[in-house]
Amino acid sequence: MKDISLKSISNIKLQTLIGGLLGDSSLTVRGVNGACRLKMGHTEDHLDYLLWKKEILQDLFLQHKPNSYNGKSTWSSKVFYSFQSIQTHLLKETLPLFYRTINGKKKRKITWKTLKYLDEFGLLIWYLDDGCLVKDKRELIKGKTINIYSDAYSLSEQKIIKRFLWKRFRLEAKIQFDKTHNIYYIRFNRKESLRIFSIFQGFYASLPKSMLYKIDK
Repeated sequence: MKDISLKSISNIKLQTLIGGLLGDSSLTVRGVNGACRLKMGHTEDHLDYLLWKKEILQDLFLQHKPNSYNGKSTWSSKVFYSFQSIQTHLLKETLPLFYRTINGKKKRKITWKTLKYLDEFGLLIWYLDDGCLVKDKRELIKGKTINIYSDAYSLSEQKIIKRFLWKRFRLEAKIQFDKTHNIYYIRFNRKESLRIFSIFQGFYASLPKSMLYKIDK
C-alpha cells in the first residue's frame, strides 16, 4: 500500500482525521520506531456514524467489520464498536500535533499548529464527536445551544481554542468550568450556536441519521 502524508490526502479526509482527533479518536504508538495506529470508536447508537467516518478514511483501514465490545464502562452499558487503522507515515506525522510526552507518557495537547488545519467540516466532525445540543430554558435565551466538551485540555489550551474559533470562524466562545467534574469546556450562546448551524448547513444532507439529533434545524 502506498504511504500517505498530510500533504497528499484530500481535504475531506484531512478534516475527518483532524476533527476526530480533536474529539473521540486517538493515536496509539506501536514499536520503537514511533509507528502509530488510529483508533475510532462509538457506541451502537452511533454505529452508522463510525462507518461513515471509516468510509471517508478508507485508505487507512484494512478492517471490513468493526471490533465490538460489551459495554461495561461507568458511562455506558451499550455495545461499543471500533476500528483500528494500519500503521502509516501519515499518522506518525500527525502524532506531534495532538500529543506531547510527559514522564514517558503521551498526553493530549492543542496548539495553534494543531488547529491551523481545521476548517468548517473538521469543526463539524469535532462537534459530532464531542459536542452536545443543550436546551436552554432561561427567559432571555430560550432555544438550543452548543457545548463542546473539550475537557481533555487545560485552561490555557481552552484559551487557545477560544481565540482560534474567533480568528478562524468569527465565533465567540465562552470557557465554562464544571465544578462537579472539575473540568473546562467550550460553550456557545444561542446567537453563536445559530451561526454554527448555518456554517454546518451545507453538510446536513450527507450526515448519518444517528447524528441528526445534534442539529438544530
